[in-house]
Amino acid sequence: MTAQDMPEAVAEDKVSRILRARALGEAQTDLEAVTGRTVQPAPGARLAGVDAGLVKRTVEAIEAVEHERALLADDIKGHLDTAKKGGLDPKVIRELLRERKKKPEELDAQLSLLDHYRSAMGG
Repeated sequence: MTAQDMPEAVAEDKVSRILRARALGEAQTDLEAVTGRTVQPAPGARLAGVDAGLVKRTVEAIEAVEHERALLADDIKGHLDTAKKGGLDPKVIRELLRERKKKPEELDAQLSLLDHYRSAMGG
């Protein structure tokens, strides 16, 4: 179907989509702009200088790591629940974990400042 065969409003709409896509510098082909549908690139194809396969692999790898992180968070929660059942305070356990991550001199400086603030408050 040519532009002459289409009703004027439809032809104008499709032409405006093409012009808008070009003006915005989108990586759509004229066919995509006319049909309003996005053409899926073949695996490994490059779309506007982007390796689609690399994008897909990167996203999937990050999703896998996020899934592993969620599983680890569940494991940590389980350990904290066990500690709580054993009479320990999970908040204190978390604070101990934060402290153990710090360098000794950084922890000493923080604890010293905390003591200083406490004594300033009269406590």
